[in-house]
Amino acid sequence: KKVNDLNRLANSQSILDENLEILNKVLVPEPEVPRLLDQATQIAEKAGMSLEKLSYSYSSKKSTGAGFDTVTVSMGVKSSLDQLILFMELVENASRYVSVPNFRYSISTNAKDALGSSTFSLDSPYLFVQSTAVTDDPIKLDITDYKFIQFMDKMKSLDQYDFINKDIQAEEQP
Repeated sequence: KKVNDLNRLANSQSILDENLEILNKVLVPEPEVPRLLDQATQIAEKAGMSLEKLSYSYSSKKSTGAGFDTVTVSMGVKSSLDQLILFMELVENASRYVSVPNFRYSISTNAKDALGSSTFSLDSPYLFVQSTAVTDDPIKLDITDYKFIQFMDKMKSLDQYDFINKDIQAEEQP
């Protein structure tokens, strides 16, 4: 039975690799966290917004009470109300899980171009993998199960944002 299971697993390698790549875009590993800035920039540009401010910070699951550590991206943009709505729709359809816990939109009565100012906080969980894995308890996962296939199909239908500059390095400042 183990040999049959291993052969079936080996035959499914390409599907598993594809699924892993997609899931790594939904719940990114810790080293990829700063690249959420790139995704947020791409979404803002796609919505036609003019980016003015962009920064990020970490929050631990202990401080938030959530099941995952999170990264918070703070951004400020110039946009119209329609661009703000489009931005929210793009965030909603992105494969990487991002929530917008709060935002502000204001427009001056003197604004000649009908552009307002928006500020956002985007929260996204990330996966911190510890290298001390315990293998005594097997995890049962059937990749042929209809619910699993349906879940992966939904993930594939969401918008994938690849990084524009994959070689970018974040510099920490004292």
